[in-house]
Amino acid sequence: MLLGAPVAVYVADPNYILDSKVDRNMRREVYDLANELNSIFSIEENSEISAYNTAIGEKRVKISEHFYNVLSLSKELFTQSNGLFNPQVSHLVDLWGFTKRHKDEVFIKQKPYDRDRNSDGSFALPDQMYVDAFKSLTDFSLVTLTYDNDYFVTKPDQKVTINGETYYSALDLSSVVKGYFCDLAHKIVQSYGIKNYYISAGGSSLYLSTRPNGSWDLQIVDPFSKNREAIISVPVSNKQVAASGTYQNYYTIDGVNYSHIIDPTTGAPTKSDLVSVTLIGEDGAKLDGLSTALINMGQEKGLEFITNYQNINYIFINNKGEIISDIQKDITYLK
Repeated sequence: MLLGAPVAVYVADPNYILDSKVDRNMRREVYDLANELNSIFSIEENSEISAYNTAIGEKRVKISEHFYNVLSLSKELFTQSNGLFNPQVSHLVDLWGFTKRHKDEVFIKQKPYDRDRNSDGSFALPDQMYVDAFKSLTDFSLVTLTYDNDYFVTKPDQKVTINGETYYSALDLSSVVKGYFCDLAHKIVQSYGIKNYYISAGGSSLYLSTRPNGSWDLQIVDPFSKNREAIISVPVSNKQVAASGTYQNYYTIDGVNYSHIIDPTTGAPTKSDLVSVTLIGEDGAKLDGLSTALINMGQEKGLEFITNYQNINYIFINNKGEIISDIQKDITYLK
C-alpha cells in the first residue's frame, strides 16, 4: 500500500520464475520503497510531512532526499501551472470532506468545521468563512528549499485564526508521490533484467514496459459509465501514465457534483469542463502533478498548456463525453 492505495508489479515475462531469488529480491526492494515513501509522505501517520505540517511559525526543517525531490518538482509545477497545481490545499481537502478520516466506517467529528456525514456519503457544504480562511494558507511560493550538505525546507509563517483556533499551512503531496513511486520502482524492476511488466500505483499512476508480443493495451474508463467500463484503449510501451478525474471521488448535493480536486483559485472543488485527463510520457511524477493541474485548467486552457510539452501525449474527456487527444489515430473505441 502507498498512501492508502494498492501498488503492484505485474510481470508477463514467460521466463520469469516466481519465488526465485530474483523475484524475492525485486519484490523486497519495491516493498521497501513503498514503505519508505509512506514514512515520508503519509499525512495520517508519524511521517516527515506530518512533522512539517505540525511545525509552528517559520521553521527550517531537515528533510530526506525523496522529500526534497518531490517538493522541488512540485515547486516547478506550481510555477508552470500558475498555481493550478498546488499541494498546499491540504486544509481545503479536509474541509470539503475528502481526507481518509471522512471515509472511515464510522466518521467522528474532530474539527470545529466538521459536518455530519449523510447516508449517501456526502456532507453539507462548508461555511464560506472557512473556505476563505484556508484559501489564505495556499501560497506555496513561500516554501523554500536549500541544500547545504543536507536537504532542508523552510516552512513559512502562514497562519489564520478562526473562532479562537489557529491553523497553519500544510502540505499534501499525494498528487505527485504515486507517479514518483512508479519512476523509482521501474528502475528497480528494470535492474533485474525483467523486460515484460507493468507497475500500478492505485491505478492512477502506471509504468508500462512491453508485453511479450508488443505493447500493452491501456484502457481508459468511461467516466459516465455506472460500472466503470472502458470506453477506449491505446497501445503503450515503455512509458509512464498518469490519470486524474472528477468522476470517482465526489459527492452530490442538489444535483451538483463536488469533486476531491480542489481549485486553488476558489478554494472549492473544481468546476472544470474536463472530467478525465490521461497523460503518457517519460516522467511519472511530473505527469501525476500535471494531470491534476489540467483538470483545474479546463479544456481550452489545458489544451493550450499541454502543447508546450512535446514529449507528453494527452487524452481528455470533457463533460459532454467528447474525447480530445493528440493520438487519435492510435485510439480504439470499445463502445
